[in-house]
Amino acid sequence: MLTGLSLFFPCHNEESNIEALLKDALQVAPRVTENYEIIVVDDGSTDQTLPRVKQLSAGFPHIKWAHHAVCQGYGAAIRTG
Repeated sequence: MLTGLSLFFPCHNEESNIEALLKDALQVAPRVTENYEIIVVDDGSTDQTLPRVKQLSAGFPHIKWAHHAVCQGYGAAIRTG
């Protein structure tokens, strides 16, 4: 078993996908290690991605998120993560 794990998901306009992604991550990560974090970087989404992430992360301290007010691109999301 790993001593720790960080799952990182850069996203842009993923409102329709983010819930399934986070639910899957919350099921898989604990199978690998007890010490894990799930990081979502919303890169300036114009849909409801960020509100969904905030809603879904409530009550799940393993989920962390960051937000770019405007789209800065994949590389910037990677750096933020």
